[in-house]
Amino acid sequence: MTGEELGPLTITAVAREVQRISHMESFVGPLPPPAVLERYQELYPDAARVIFESFEKQGDHRRELETYHLRSNVHRSFSGLAAGFVVTLAFLAAAVYLVMNGYEVAGVILGTVDLVALV
Repeated sequence: MTGEELGPLTITAVAREVQRISHMESFVGPLPPPAVLERYQELYPDAARVIFESFEKQGDHRRELETYHLRSNVHRSFSGLAAGFVVTLAFLAAAVYLVMNGYEVAGVILGTVDLVALV
């Protein structure tokens, strides 16, 4: 039947009954929900294994990066402390040298600035 055969009232009634149905799924995280995983498995028999192996590899990689980052931070902190210690000793040695060579005021000022900056 065409629209002309149905008549204007019938076409209007049919138009009211037409609905748009949409369905949206989303998930958060590295692994899909079991229902989606089953659908993947239907399309590709090894899909679940591949997805889980990828998830494990990504986790291992992330842990390696975190370990590297932590070690780098420890190394950087230690390097900063060592450099600060060397600079402090150099300024303190310069202050002692100035005092021993008759430049008491300059030596005391340099030594004081060095110790104040250390704190």
